[in-house]
Amino acid sequence: MAADERGGALVRGVVAVVVVGMALGVGSNAMQRAGGPRRGVAWIKQEVKLTSLEALAHAADAAPADSNAAAASDTVRADSAAHAASGATASRDTTHAKRGGKPDHAAAAAKSPAAPTSPAAPAPVATGTPAPKPDVPTVPDSREPLEAQYATIKKFWDAGAAQFVDARSPEEYAEAHIPGAVNMPFDDVFKDPGLAKKLDTHGRDVVITYCGGGDCDLSRNLAFALIETGRRKVLIFMGGMPGWKEAGNAVATGTTPGNAPGAGK
Repeated sequence: MAADERGGALVRGVVAVVVVGMALGVGSNAMQRAGGPRRGVAWIKQEVKLTSLEALAHAADAAPADSNAAAASDTVRADSAAHAASGATASRDTTHAKRGGKPDHAAAAAKSPAAPTSPAAPAPVATGTPAPKPDVPTVPDSREPLEAQYATIKKFWDAGAAQFVDARSPEEYAEAHIPGAVNMPFDDVFKDPGLAKKLDTHGRDVVITYCGGGDCDLSRNLAFALIETGRRKVLIFMGGMPGWKEAGNAVATGTTPGNAPGAGK
């Protein structure tokens, strides 16, 4: 009987240990997920759905079109109402004349158009032709990075209107990188977040990060690190270095950024 009691106590003890261990494991995992870094680490893929700059531009273009359509509809309705009122007045005048009355010349005069006036003098034409502004999309302030495709980032590169940042390793950067891009490996930023604050954009408000494209998350993680320093105009070039090469663009090699349009602006 004593042996049975000892065996039962042993089983209950083992069960209790297992239950407590499972509870501690679940609690620890929940705390790590809640308190983990927002940007993640380089070797962990995080599916974070971000908005694209192209989608924002499309939404902004669609809004004025809807407003113009509504205004046009209002104008048509107003013209129709005015036409109907004019027809009603003419009908009343005709009926009045058939009954032997005289037409209301005062009302007719009021409805008659005013005499044409002399045309205004044309505005003076400027002698100098202003330089065309670069076709660069507007980047709104955002507390999260925005994705961007090749056609968009190429406009920034052509105009020298953004600072490109390569998030890959120094070895990959030296092999080939976008001309004008500086190297800031995310692995180094993960070890020392203060490095992100030292990025020199040469006065440019827009920063574009990139890496190896595809499943590479280095550019995304670096973009979040730059956002955490207070920057609000950070784009992620989704095509990365492969997308730049596939478009037939030249690349720079070595450890220096190389030349790019607008360098030094």
